[in-house]
Amino acid sequence: MTLLEALNAVLRSVGESPVQNITTNHPEQRAILAELENQNKRRQSRGWWFNQYIADLPSATLPVGTVAVRPENLSLDYYVQNGQMYNRRTGSPVTGATPDVEVQRLVDFTDLPSEFADYVVVATSLAYGTNFDEDELHLQALQAQLQDAEVLVHRMHIRHYVLHRVNKRLQGRGWWFNTFIRHLSTVDAQGLVIPKSYLFVRPTRRDLDYFPRNGRLIDRHTGLTVTHAIDAEVREFIDDYNELPQSFQDYVAAVAELERAQDFLPSSSSIQRLEDNMERARQNAQQDHIKYARVNLFATPSTGSSISRAWGYRYRNY
Repeated sequence: MTLLEALNAVLRSVGESPVQNITTNHPEQRAILAELENQNKRRQSRGWWFNQYIADLPSATLPVGTVAVRPENLSLDYYVQNGQMYNRRTGSPVTGATPDVEVQRLVDFTDLPSEFADYVVVATSLAYGTNFDEDELHLQALQAQLQDAEVLVHRMHIRHYVLHRVNKRLQGRGWWFNTFIRHLSTVDAQGLVIPKSYLFVRPTRRDLDYFPRNGRLIDRHTGLTVTHAIDAEVREFIDDYNELPQSFQDYVAAVAELERAQDFLPSSSSIQRLEDNMERARQNAQQDHIKYARVNLFATPSTGSSISRAWGYRYRNY
């Protein structure tokens, strides 16, 4: 959507005639465009499928337009200032590369997906109409339009972004379809290499106390990187949602919808309905897991013991 199209949409919403071109000399146009910019920044600040992504950052210098960063490693607390990434605990710029950082940027209005551009325009119309002393019935109609637009972009976000994050988190618990015994043997100058698709790695030998960090295995007793091949139980992330078993797809979708709704929709009745739906989906996935894990997982004693720990589900611990 162009700025002229957005401007005319707002003008029509308050009963004004559309214009042929944008002129900064017109005070009403300036006020509408300023409000459009304000609403664009405000509505994007939550983070959406089109303005955030996961990247490996080589240094503290950030891509142009970055407004927030969130490392996947929750022990790291970084913030953005003057195009640089800073450590909140030390107040100093981050040194060296940082893998798996969620980057959020501000997208220009003209580059927005059409659904989100419509959402920003309706929000602008409502804000401008309120200042313009529009009648109450018209403002109520705009409020209803805004709620419809919010629901639409909320669903788009679930489809494109939340679904991926929830899928990755839930797969990390280990299921019949993504837990295997693998022989890890690729060693480079920094040690034994752990593929990025592995969400969990644990040696099959119980006398080895190793844990993964930054794509390597660390010996917990010595603090040194492991440099030899091992057999390990691994949980492998299946990125393609359509390749997942149907019961697990339903579970991921239900959790994703509930999580976004808890941030987005105030209605307690809606939240309860989504919680009930998520619980049914969780039980179906658990039943399939118990059925198939006897073949895929319980052949290894290490995996069977971890299954019973996987079923807490209240709020962000489904």
